[in-house]
Amino acid sequence: MKKHNYFAIPITILFSITLTYFFLSKIFAQKIFDLWDLYPIMEGKKLRYNEYINDKLIGTKTINIENVSYDKFGKVYTGQMESIIFSENFSFPPIVWQISVFEQSETLWLHSKLISHFNFDLARKQEIKALLKRPILIGTKWDYYTEDGNKIKCEIIDTSYKLKIQGRTYENCVVIAEEENTNLSKLFSKLSITINYFCPGIGLVLRKYCLVKPTWGKDHKNVESSMVEILTE
Repeated sequence: MKKHNYFAIPITILFSITLTYFFLSKIFAQKIFDLWDLYPIMEGKKLRYNEYINDKLIGTKTINIENVSYDKFGKVYTGQMESIIFSENFSFPPIVWQISVFEQSETLWLHSKLISHFNFDLARKQEIKALLKRPILIGTKWDYYTEDGNKIKCEIIDTSYKLKIQGRTYENCVVIAEEENTNLSKLFSKLSITINYFCPGIGLVLRKYCLVKPTWGKDHKNVESSMVEILTE
């Protein structure tokens, strides 16, 4: 006579419930933000960043949002971005880009087109970057391509990071890692990583450029950066 293990069924059900609760608790423990919560621009808004290499100030970047219009996907913000490079021996004129910020296919895009540069031939004439993508949860991934065909692989690696920098504290930062295979990274057998920190209600507050080992484990807190951009206003 075949014996039935009547204890196995409730144990299996209990295990399934426990496992489901574990994964749901992980998801709902994350604060859910939307694209525009993390990049809250508006007409007349100005963002200014300082750029550093090894703690030395080497330039500034200023974004001015001048107009807002609408297309079939929603709002389109347009303005200018101006970069200034500092040099002890030479005064460089500003690099000026015409920019637009818009949402399409659950993704927030930044398109920039070069309109003024001291050496036009050496600069990318236009760029389009996929800044953020729904859902804003750890593990969300997306790709986009640069003008010269390089693939950028993006992933949300943190959604509740407390960032302390230059005497200021930013709560609940969403952290995004961008990976690009460049000639420099291939030369040193490393990954070229850009780490972006978005703070709800403020926007992009920190950008770190890093060369890391392929086994870096997405540990954004301890990677050394070759260059950083920090929001100042």
